Amino acid sequence: MIDRNAPCRSAALATLAAVLVAASGLVQAGEGPPPKDGDASASKAREAEEPEEKRARVSAWGRDVLDRCERIALGKVRKRIQLPTGLTSVSFEIEEAMFGPGAEGERILVVTPDPRYFRQEERLVLFLVRKERDRAFHPLDKIDIEASGGEVRLAAVRRFLAIEAMKDPEARLKALKEILFEHLPSPDRWCRENAIREIYILTEREPESFTDKEAERIRTEALARKRDDAEINLLYALGHLEVIPPLRRAVREEGGKGLAELAALLEEKGCPARRIRIREDVIFQQYRAEPDPRRRAAIVGVAADLHRPRLYAGVIKALWDGHILVRLEAVRGLRRYGSPRASRAVAKKLSDPYPALRLEAVRTLIVIGTRAQLPLLRSLASDDAETEEIRRAARTAVEAIEGR
Repeated sequence: MIDRNAPCRSAALATLAAVLVAASGLVQAGEGPPPKDGDASASKAREAEEPEEKRARVSAWGRDVLDRCERIALGKVRKRIQLPTGLTSVSFEIEEAMFGPGAEGERILVVTPDPRYFRQEERLVLFLVRKERDRAFHPLDKIDIEASGGEVRLAAVRRFLAIEAMKDPEARLKALKEILFEHLPSPDRWCRENAIREIYILTEREPESFTDKEAERIRTEALARKRDDAEINLLYALGHLEVIPPLRRAVREEGGKGLAELAALLEEKGCPARRIRIREDVIFQQYRAEPDPRRRAAIVGVAADLHRPRLYAGVIKALWDGHILVRLEAVRGLRRYGSPRASRAVAKKLSDPYPALRLEAVRTLIVIGTRAQLPLLRSLASDDAETEEIRRAARTAVEAIEGR
């Protein structure tokens, strides 16, 4: 678990911890009960025997932290030495190997550049990483058992490790959601913030797995908070549940049903404007997260078909997507928008290396072009290096704009 009360780290450790906190929620993942004895090779052999789908992390925290950690151990700092190099070296005695190899009574060497990171005889849970062939471990993060809330964090780690060790994916997901909803209203800030973060990520990854009752619980918790980060993250989690399933249906072109559902969500009477804006944001949040250019293009097309003023900026930005399919869909989408405001951005695509995109840009300017684009279009119409189809379309665009 991420200890938000841990002392300041070195710049490198602080950056790594920040990345983990930003991406994570509460959980820890593994492929089975951690070995209590033996060496790392035994653990790796067990991993190789299990199908990958059974080892998949159920939580964002598990994916981001456990995949980096060689060990998670509960123990005590026994010997602390300040080295001339500026590093601090400690002998850490293991009481319990919670993840990865280790045995009770084993002492390991842990090194940190932060002289305040460890105290003599301090009892901790350490999240440990180690470079290949490096004798010493490095702390990715820690839980101070003796600090306020330390026992709560320790109990949470135990529970989440047990969840990740479950073999049935459905049971793991169910157990994860149970603890997240349990921690959601917790008076303990650490538990609460991690639960909110994990719910945000899980609703984006697997929105279809949430029931109407769970969605209502998220809505209730969001509305119970004042305007703060917790409320915003919960409202976005709710937006994921509302928007992502119909968006996926719209992308699959299921007879326009998904598009109609999205339009209804974005035009819902009586819904606060803030909620509507979040729903619109989720559409392009999905665009930015999508690695498949075909699906990105489909999302841009859906956004254009919704004809929402706030989605207009996202369609414009998609003109500079790295893939031709997405740029094509953005140009066509702006043609459907029919707004002359986009003509300047579309005109920049007249120099795109792909002839198909240049042709679509000219066709869009036939509909939305202004007199500001006439010099470019006239030049294109007489450019012998251009295709005949593009030259012909450019002449049509000049006539259309002059006729307006």
